[in-house]
Amino acid sequence: MNLLAPGQVYGPRIREIDFSIKKFFSIGGQRLTIGLDMYNLMNNNVTLGFNPTFVATAPGAAPSGSWPGTTSYMNPRVFRIGAEYTF
Repeated sequence: MNLLAPGQVYGPRIREIDFSIKKFFSIGGQRLTIGLDMYNLMNNNVTLGFNPTFVATAPGAAPSGSWPGTTSYMNPRVFRIGAEYTF
């Protein structure tokens, strides 16, 4: 049974800080780019998705889960190193 209409209740505000730094090197007519990308620097694990459905259980029966259940979280802190060589 749906107790809430879709979009009626929202979770906490999502704040994600991403950072990217790149360095360019010129070698003759060629170019080398080296970069570091950092995603979710504060390592926030806010809930992105909720299950809006409530399932009733019979009296005395074990509960069938939590409501509203979590369906997805924000991705963890990620670092990516990359290079590009243009000739």
